[in-house]
Amino acid sequence: MTNAAWQLFDVPTQPKLTDRQEHALTVIQQAGAAGVHTDELGAAVHAWQGRHGSDDICEFCASAGQELGRALRAKGLAQQRRRKAVGGDTVTVWTVAGRLPRERDHEGVIPF
Repeated sequence: MTNAAWQLFDVPTQPKLTDRQEHALTVIQQAGAAGVHTDELGAAVHAWQGRHGSDDICEFCASAGQELGRALRAKGLAQQRRRKAVGGDTVTVWTVAGRLPRERDHEGVIPF
């Protein structure tokens, strides 16, 4: 028997994404290891849709960012990570899924 005979289903190599999900994934990828906060992700998608500027955060940005982040996580393309903010608080951000390289500044200190 050939390999094709053993394959029962046609498994796509890339998951299908909506236009909003593709844009959200691009925003997450551009953020790199630092990640992007849920509110910022929603604001970036709202700006892409023409609802408001990317610097403005409306009352619906958090839910839009959470919805898109969860959809990308379910497809194995994004995950949530914890980061230390400048004031010492811990924040949760969206990053690409998988192992990320450690970003270090010139003195060998992790910048986040």
